[in-house]
Amino acid sequence: MQKNIINNGLPTTISKIFDALETHNVFFWLEAGTLLKGVRDKSILTSSDIDVSVTRDQTNNLLAALEDLSDLGYEYNFNGGYPMLEDMVTIFLPEAFDRIMHVDIYIFHKSDKIFFRRCFHKPILKSKSSYLFYLSKKLMPKTLTSTRNINLKLNTDGEKRISIFYSLSKFFFYLYEQVGTTAWYVIPEKYISEFKKLVINGRQFNVPLNYEQYLEMRYGDDWATPKDRDEWFENWKNSDDHVIQRKKLRTDMSPKKYWVSFKQ
Repeated sequence: MQKNIINNGLPTTISKIFDALETHNVFFWLEAGTLLKGVRDKSILTSSDIDVSVTRDQTNNLLAALEDLSDLGYEYNFNGGYPMLEDMVTIFLPEAFDRIMHVDIYIFHKSDKIFFRRCFHKPILKSKSSYLFYLSKKLMPKTLTSTRNINLKLNTDGEKRISIFYSLSKFFFYLYEQVGTTAWYVIPEKYISEFKKLVINGRQFNVPLNYEQYLEMRYGDDWATPKDRDEWFENWKNSDDHVIQRKKLRTDMSPKKYWVSFKQ
């Protein structure tokens, strides 16, 4: 196992994102394909995006980092453009580097002996309930999903109703949440409960302590063999014994919703 993997450094537009996270003490680790390629290719710059993860208790620190990045000209959205902070934030680079356009920050919740993400913005396609989500997203006023209008304060209940469309959007989301099924990412606690430092592209990153076991669990025992995207997805099954699972949106583990507040 290599202790130090050093490449030619990171471009400034990407480094500033990591700088902001570290300034505000956001504990994050390399995730998914970025971890895979960082270990295998010794660089996190070989994909079309960069994936890192945090836990839900980092939310307030994460919002503070986003404020700093906003001042530097970065834009971002939540859950694919839906104004609720639950399982991911996407930060768009002011200027693309090669194929890299954005950094995804996945937010994991803890329950019993697992970590999970409920990807409500990825409903099971062509299911009846999926139309409730897309209707909700369609009704959400676009002006309210712009970075410039986000107040970066989180609400749970009772926020001011900005418009009839906003209220209708939340109503249809409520219906969707009661009956919908979506993709959940479920990871046993043992894989991401302890971490170590690994130097990649000249910077120290947190990675799972036993990252090779984690990568094998996620991508199979041949994870170190490069495959095209279609091959990877062919091996990813929506089953109860895989990271990606089909689950009802409303379960005992469903996290408390945090709607994003907007500037008036």
